[in-house]
Amino acid sequence: MAGKRPRIKKGKPIVVNDELEFVKNKSIEKAQKAEEFDERIKIITWFDKHYLDRLQFGDENGKRAGIEKEQVIKLVRDAIKHLVYYSFKVKGFAFIDDDAPLGKHLRIILQKEDSAGDILNVITEIHFVNLEEYEVTIITAMKVNDFFMVDGQYIIELYDENGSSLKRREREKLTEIYKY
Repeated sequence: MAGKRPRIKKGKPIVVNDELEFVKNKSIEKAQKAEEFDERIKIITWFDKHYLDRLQFGDENGKRAGIEKEQVIKLVRDAIKHLVYYSFKVKGFAFIDDDAPLGKHLRIILQKEDSAGDILNVITEIHFVNLEEYEVTIITAMKVNDFFMVDGQYIIELYDENGSSLKRREREKLTEIYKY
Protein backbone atom coordinates (compact mmCIF):
# COMPACT_ATOMS: atom_id res chain seq x y z
CA MET A 1 0.00 0.00 0.00
CA ALA A 2 1.27 3.38 -0.93
CA GLY A 3 1.85 6.08 1.67
CA LYS A 4 -1.00 8.04 3.19
CA ARG A 5 -2.31 11.08 1.44
CA PRO A 6 -1.12 14.35 2.97
CA ARG A 7 -3.83 15.90 5.09
CA ILE A 8 -5.05 19.46 4.61
CA LYS A 9 -3.97 21.43 7.64
CA LYS A 10 -6.44 23.87 9.10
CA GLY A 11 -4.98 27.33 9.43
CA LYS A 12 -6.37 30.61 10.50
CA PRO A 13 -9.27 31.73 8.33
CA ILE A 14 -8.60 34.59 5.98
CA VAL A 15 -10.50 37.68 7.09
CA VAL A 16 -11.73 39.87 4.28
CA ASN A 17 -12.80 43.40 5.12
CA ASP A 18 -15.81 44.18 3.00
CA GLU A 19 -16.30 47.96 2.94
CA LEU A 20 -19.83 47.49 1.58
CA GLU A 21 -20.88 45.04 4.30
CA PHE A 22 -23.85 45.87 6.51
CA VAL A 23 -23.04 45.46 10.20
CA LYS A 24 -24.59 46.31 13.54
CA ASN A 25 -23.65 49.66 15.04
CA LYS A 26 -24.88 51.52 18.15
CA SER A 27 -28.08 52.61 16.36
CA ILE A 28 -29.32 49.80 14.11
CA GLU A 29 -28.75 46.20 13.05
CA LYS A 30 -27.74 46.88 9.45
CA ALA A 31 -25.50 49.87 8.79
CA GLN A 32 -22.75 50.58 6.32
CA LYS A 33 -19.77 52.64 7.47
CA ALA A 34 -19.45 55.91 5.56
CA GLU A 35 -16.17 57.21 7.01
CA GLU A 36 -14.09 57.43 10.13
CA PHE A 37 -12.07 60.46 11.28
CA ASP A 38 -10.43 61.94 14.34
CA GLU A 39 -11.40 65.41 15.51
CA ARG A 40 -8.68 67.24 17.36
CA ILE A 41 -9.02 70.14 19.74
CA LYS A 42 -6.32 72.16 21.45
CA ILE A 43 -6.46 72.50 25.23
CA ILE A 44 -4.40 75.39 26.59
CA THR A 45 -3.73 75.14 30.32
CA TRP A 46 -3.17 78.24 32.44
CA PHE A 47 -2.19 78.69 36.08
CA ASP A 48 -4.02 81.37 38.06
CA LYS A 49 -1.76 83.52 40.27
CA HIS A 50 -3.66 82.22 43.32
CA TYR A 51 -2.57 78.63 42.52
CA LEU A 52 1.05 79.67 41.92
CA ASP A 53 1.11 81.62 45.21
CA ARG A 54 -0.25 78.58 47.07
CA LEU A 55 2.27 76.33 45.36
CA GLN A 56 5.22 78.58 46.17
CA PHE A 57 4.27 80.18 49.50
CA GLY A 58 1.41 78.10 50.90
CA ASP A 59 -1.34 79.63 53.01
CA GLU A 60 -2.02 80.31 56.71
CA ASN A 61 -1.61 76.56 57.35
CA GLY A 62 1.82 76.47 55.73
CA LYS A 63 3.09 75.21 52.40
CA ARG A 64 0.66 73.02 50.46
CA ALA A 65 2.18 69.63 49.76
CA GLY A 66 1.12 67.44 46.84
CA ILE A 67 -0.05 70.18 44.46
CA GLU A 68 2.98 70.19 42.16
CA LYS A 69 2.41 71.37 38.59
CA GLU A 70 3.00 67.93 37.03
CA GLN A 71 0.38 66.22 39.24
CA VAL A 72 -2.17 68.97 38.69
CA ILE A 73 -1.72 69.04 34.89
CA LYS A 74 -1.94 65.23 34.73
CA LEU A 75 -5.26 65.32 36.59
CA VAL A 76 -6.59 67.98 34.19
CA ARG A 77 -5.46 65.95 31.15
CA ASP A 78 -6.97 62.74 32.46
CA ALA A 79 -10.27 64.47 33.32
CA ILE A 80 -10.93 66.13 29.93
CA LYS A 81 -12.33 63.01 28.22
CA HIS A 82 -14.57 62.36 31.25
CA LEU A 83 -15.89 65.94 31.17
CA VAL A 84 -16.76 65.57 27.49
CA TYR A 85 -18.41 62.18 28.13
CA TYR A 86 -20.60 63.51 30.95
CA SER A 87 -21.57 66.59 28.93
CA PHE A 88 -23.02 64.24 26.27
CA LYS A 89 -24.49 61.71 28.70
CA VAL A 90 -25.95 63.80 31.55
CA LYS A 91 -28.77 66.18 30.69
CA GLY A 92 -28.06 69.65 32.04
CA PHE A 93 -24.36 69.10 32.74
CA ALA A 94 -22.05 71.61 31.09
CA PHE A 95 -18.45 72.37 31.92
CA ILE A 96 -17.73 75.24 29.53
CA ASP A 97 -17.92 78.63 31.27
CA ASP A 98 -20.03 81.07 29.28
CA ASP A 99 -18.08 84.19 30.29
CA ALA A 100 -20.29 84.90 33.28
CA PRO A 101 -19.71 88.07 35.33
CA LEU A 102 -16.84 88.10 37.80
CA GLY A 103 -17.60 85.90 40.81
CA LYS A 104 -20.21 83.85 38.92
CA HIS A 105 -17.89 81.67 36.85
CA LEU A 106 -18.62 77.96 36.46
CA ARG A 107 -15.91 76.10 38.34
CA ILE A 108 -15.47 72.36 38.10
CA ILE A 109 -13.60 70.47 40.82
CA LEU A 110 -11.38 67.62 39.67
CA GLN A 111 -10.45 65.05 42.30
CA LYS A 112 -8.19 62.03 42.52
CA GLU A 113 -7.22 59.98 45.56
CA ASP A 114 -3.57 58.95 45.86
CA SER A 115 -2.17 55.69 47.24
CA ALA A 116 -1.98 57.20 50.77
CA GLY A 117 -5.70 58.04 50.71
CA ASP A 118 -5.23 61.80 50.30
CA ILE A 119 -7.42 63.57 47.74
CA LEU A 120 -5.98 66.07 45.28
CA ASN A 121 -8.62 68.73 44.54
CA VAL A 122 -8.08 70.96 41.51
CA ILE A 123 -10.48 73.83 40.85
CA THR A 124 -10.79 74.74 37.17
CA GLU A 125 -12.57 77.11 34.85
CA ILE A 126 -12.87 75.98 31.24
CA HIS A 127 -13.54 78.51 28.49
CA PHE A 128 -14.38 78.27 24.80
CA VAL A 129 -11.88 80.13 22.60
CA ASN A 130 -12.97 78.83 19.18
CA LEU A 131 -14.14 75.52 17.69
CA GLU A 132 -10.65 74.04 17.88
CA GLU A 133 -9.40 75.65 21.09
CA TYR A 134 -10.35 75.69 24.78
CA GLU A 135 -8.63 77.20 27.80
CA VAL A 136 -8.43 75.45 31.16
CA THR A 137 -7.44 77.75 34.01
CA ILE A 138 -6.29 76.08 37.21
CA ILE A 139 -7.61 78.38 39.91
CA THR A 140 -6.19 76.56 42.91
CA ALA A 141 -5.35 73.11 44.25
CA MET A 142 -5.37 71.48 47.67
CA LYS A 143 -4.62 68.00 48.88
CA VAL A 144 -7.26 67.55 51.59
CA ASN A 145 -10.02 65.03 52.21
CA ASP A 146 -12.56 67.59 53.47
CA PHE A 147 -12.47 70.11 50.64
CA PHE A 148 -15.17 72.80 50.91
CA MET A 149 -17.68 72.90 48.06
CA VAL A 150 -20.62 75.20 47.48
CA ASP A 151 -24.12 74.19 46.45
CA GLY A 152 -24.50 73.66 42.72
CA GLN A 153 -20.84 72.78 42.20
CA TYR A 154 -19.86 69.74 40.09
CA ILE A 155 -17.07 67.36 40.99
CA ILE A 156 -15.41 64.82 38.74
CA GLU A 157 -13.66 62.15 40.77
CA LEU A 158 -11.22 60.04 38.78
CA TYR A 159 -10.51 56.52 39.92
CA ASP A 160 -7.95 55.81 37.21
CA GLU A 161 -7.54 56.89 33.59
CA ASN A 162 -10.73 54.99 32.68
CA GLY A 163 -13.05 55.26 35.67
CA SER A 164 -14.78 58.30 37.11
CA SER A 165 -17.80 59.64 38.92
CA LEU A 166 -19.73 62.87 38.36
CA LYS A 167 -21.06 64.37 41.58
CA ARG A 168 -22.93 67.53 42.49
CA ARG A 169 -23.43 69.28 45.79
CA GLU A 170 -27.07 70.24 46.38
CA ARG A 171 -28.58 71.45 49.68
CA GLU A 172 -25.29 70.76 51.46
CA LYS A 173 -25.31 67.12 50.33
CA LEU A 174 -22.95 65.53 47.81
CA THR A 175 -24.79 63.28 45.33
CA GLU A 176 -23.36 60.99 42.68
CA ILE A 177 -25.11 61.76 39.39
CA TYR A 178 -23.41 59.34 37.02
CA LYS A 179 -20.52 56.89 36.99
CA TYR A 180 -18.27 55.71 34.18
